[in-house]
Amino acid sequence: MLLDPVLRLERLGRRWLDVVSHRTGLAIALLVLISGLCYLPGQTVAPAIDRSEGVVALASRHVAQTGNPLAPRWGDNLQVFRPAGTFWLQAAAVSLQGEDRFNDISAYRLPSFVASLLGVILLFALGRGLFGAPSAFLAALAVAVTPIVALHAQLAIAEPLILPLIVASQFALFAIYSSQALPGWLGWRGAFWIALGISTWFNALAVPLLALVTALGLMVADRSVRLLARLAPWFGLPLFLIVALPWLISFWLISGGKPFAGLDWFQALDVLEGGQAMKFKTVYGVFILFVGLAFIPVSHMLGPALVRAWPARRDLAVRFLLVWLVAPVAALEIFSHKPPLYTVQAVFPAAALLVAFAITGRLGTSQPFKAWPGFFTGASLFVVIVVPLFAGALLWLTATPPTLAVVIGAGAIIALFVIAGWAAAKGQPHAWFSAAIAATITLNLWFFGALMPGLSNTWTAPQIRSTVDDIARCGFSDIVVSGFREPSLPLALGNTARVLPAETAGRQAAQLPAWAIVETRRRDAFETAAAASRADGRRASFETRGCIHSINMARGCLLEFHVLAPATSSAEGQGAAPATCPLGVSRSCPATGRTKHWLDLDHCD
Repeated sequence: MLLDPVLRLERLGRRWLDVVSHRTGLAIALLVLISGLCYLPGQTVAPAIDRSEGVVALASRHVAQTGNPLAPRWGDNLQVFRPAGTFWLQAAAVSLQGEDRFNDISAYRLPSFVASLLGVILLFALGRGLFGAPSAFLAALAVAVTPIVALHAQLAIAEPLILPLIVASQFALFAIYSSQALPGWLGWRGAFWIALGISTWFNALAVPLLALVTALGLMVADRSVRLLARLAPWFGLPLFLIVALPWLISFWLISGGKPFAGLDWFQALDVLEGGQAMKFKTVYGVFILFVGLAFIPVSHMLGPALVRAWPARRDLAVRFLLVWLVAPVAALEIFSHKPPLYTVQAVFPAAALLVAFAITGRLGTSQPFKAWPGFFTGASLFVVIVVPLFAGALLWLTATPPTLAVVIGAGAIIALFVIAGWAAAKGQPHAWFSAAIAATITLNLWFFGALMPGLSNTWTAPQIRSTVDDIARCGFSDIVVSGFREPSLPLALGNTARVLPAETAGRQAAQLPAWAIVETRRRDAFETAAAASRADGRRASFETRGCIHSINMARGCLLEFHVLAPATSSAEGQGAAPATCPLGVSRSCPATGRTKHWLDLDHCD
């Protein structure tokens, strides 16, 4: 019953691919439209959800406020090890939008949105001449809708800024490798070294290391060093260093002339690899797992495509893409301390092009391109089970009632992935790809536009900011907050409240007096300090006016805050708080004053 619609979708997909991919303007317009659908939902409605995003935005705000490009800092934390180009670009973006946007995280996300869009456009515009228009269009479309790329486009971090530079440098490397580069420095050879130099402004040596690993892999595969001569490093390296001077000089000046002070050899290598690193080595296999599972919508097509690509490895394009895919992932598995969420996008274009080659018949086999046995049952059951379970778990943990959009969206995602699975099992690659792309676009719209923004009691910083605004509307301007140290909070609050340790907050709240928003496990320390700050030694009196229940997304635990109002008047302070102050928070707090956690963490704040 389902086969006839799948066959019609197969024919329609083939026809549309031929029409669209050979009309450059139409193809780019469609890529921009589809990318916008995937990237725009979370730009303005989602708060800062990544710790790095908050840190980078705060440092960029400091650059914008002070006008000093060499002082990117968050509080007392000078951002020495993150290349300053990210801060400069975000500071310029937020300054153009006006001072009233300085505390709005969406203002800092604009460069990420533009860079991600540019990366997708370059993938098609440059790739159509190197790999063929149909394959380049399919690959650009697949990368555009991938949830990891969509997430990066909605975060104010460095990683999305290097996507167009990854595409430009790797495509230039292929043109040089396949002898498509013209002699001299005008064209691909110059573009290669200049793109590598510009990339250092945003993420240190991440892109140059990708190019190095790919080039070394190609020379090993070819058992030849001819590629080294074609790259002409004796001229290219000086050009690279000249272009990279803004990073090198700013790194030196921001660090006070001691760029690697206090770091051992391995920590210095992590800094050169890029600003986003973890304190521990990732588990072996996690990068392979991310490429295999997280590159939706074509991760389930990648295995069959690789099986087809291996016999065709004498084709220079296929060999280059195989090396681009395998060598960087192997290097990440061995050396990297960076989270895979921020690194695997570097190989997505290669994986997408290999899948596109399989769909368009570039890999030279008459056998239909179809899923491995069991895909239809396994993938369909996975989607049917995981999507509603994931959504249901989030809604239950955050006590959020499901909306009609969330329910309909989950059903549409399941239906489209089932169609993709059926087409895959029947060997209809264009229908397979088309349904998977539609399902992933729907997934992005559902997740970023309906599910996550609807979890209003999930986001700690916006809830605290909303409560602070309510208190301010009641006529009270002295407000202290304690117990949540994520950078998203000072960004959201701006100058409306002070984020302080519990002891300092207690002293200031008693002396002013001031309202306080205190995490429940810090309340004893807060009240002890408040009592000690009184000359008569009496315990300061605060009334609990409500509770804020939220989730620390970075730590993975539930939080609860007490909203405390001063109960006694003071000639020097603001006086006692009226009982009618309308706070937009829960007024029922557990009698125990304890917080339930997902994980038993001592410092879950």
